[in-house]
Amino acid sequence: MAENAVDHPSFVGYRFKRLLVPVPQVVMSWVLEDGWRRRAALARHRPRLGPVGAWTGDEQRRPAAVPRSTTGDRDSSPPCLSEMTLEELWRIFPIVLRRHDPAYGQWFEQVRHELQAQWGPLAVRISHIGSTAVPGLLAKPTVDILLELSIGVAPRQALERLIASGWTRMSGDVLEPMRLAMNRGYTPRGYADRVFHLHVRHPGDPDELYFRDYLIDHSDVRDEYGALKRGLQMRFEHDREAYTEAKTPFIRAATARARAQYGPRHALGREPSGAAPVVPHGIVRS
Repeated sequence: MAENAVDHPSFVGYRFKRLLVPVPQVVMSWVLEDGWRRRAALARHRPRLGPVGAWTGDEQRRPAAVPRSTTGDRDSSPPCLSEMTLEELWRIFPIVLRRHDPAYGQWFEQVRHELQAQWGPLAVRISHIGSTAVPGLLAKPTVDILLELSIGVAPRQALERLIASGWTRMSGDVLEPMRLAMNRGYTPRGYADRVFHLHVRHPGDPDELYFRDYLIDHSDVRDEYGALKRGLQMRFEHDREAYTEAKTPFIRAATARARAQYGPRHALGREPSGAAPVVPHGIVRS
């Protein structure tokens, strides 16, 4: 899901709307109110994004800044992603859909082992989510991973350790509840050979796992979702936000049916109060 449930606005997905610094709240309110046409118009007039350290919602992995020419012309090297407007970012990172590649599972396993080595028993569950986790489903070639960390891990600690290991923040902050989105594989020249989105939370009962399972178990729903995405890709190839929003009703409806069918199959144990998950020992793979 993440195009999958990560594309779902209620999930932590790769959404460009929080790229703007230092006025994200104002811009986000405009995004919700006026839709993609106004966002596209605003993007042409926004100031350049700040340096890497100023980002609160990176959608790309940020390399070192590339200086621009003092004459007003760009250098021969591509500009740093942090200097681009939303319109420019959408142009170099269009919506790309491909047939399912069995290698996606291998990509996931590689990163899962890396995360397991980094976090040990603090990683309660590591799951392959999103469309690349559904055989036969048309998908963006981006592997989405859900990392559920022990409730003893603070959001700031998780963010700092992941950045130190090469991930770039896409969205989320250091407040509770923890909902961080990280990425790898975005470059000033476009997508790298392998692109990953990492969604980091405390243990719970994530919608993404139900949506994924429902598409795997219901090929007709899977194919309907694939057809929907193909149609939206043709309309919104260079507007990731509009593409994501247009899929929301389908994802919500399918997830609700999945929960009704499966019950709490992915829920980790909770205290009687329901306030905090009871964290099992070791890593639970999903």
